[in-house]
Amino acid sequence: MIDWINSLAPRERWMLAFAGMVAPALLLWALWWAPLHDRINATRERIVTAEEDLRWMRTQAGRAAALRGTQRTTAAPAGTGFLTAIERASKDNGVQLNQVRPNGAGSAQIRIDQAPFEQVVRWLDQLERGQGIRPERVVIDRLEPGQVSLQLSLTTDSQSN
Repeated sequence: MIDWINSLAPRERWMLAFAGMVAPALLLWALWWAPLHDRINATRERIVTAEEDLRWMRTQAGRAAALRGTQRTTAAPAGTGFLTAIERASKDNGVQLNQVRPNGAGSAQIRIDQAPFEQVVRWLDQLERGQGIRPERVVIDRLEPGQVSLQLSLTTDSQSN
């Protein structure tokens, strides 16, 4: 091998030495630095998205706290059933209920696949203020800005005591 290198012209030996230094640097960059840099950028993008979600949630937290502090102002109309009140309020607020599963008197499981967050908040507010129906357990997933899907358990005030 040394004989072969010595048989090369000085310019060829210089080019071979340069390639011997550049090739490991390129391999290091291609196999280690570039993938690491890509992962760092992907992590930064996830952080930005998470920060946007957090800002959105914080803006909605104040509204949720304000709604939580309000008292029911009117009673349910006489003879109005629990599920009927839920469905009427959802239609009034433009919220499409995808699944309604009664859990006995005064309790139900609700699934909404996609709805505007503002309309869901108005719907829940109308139920609590107007009918005394409140959420017991809520799981909300953000689909896109302003749109959510959720699963929740609703119960009447008399059921929660």
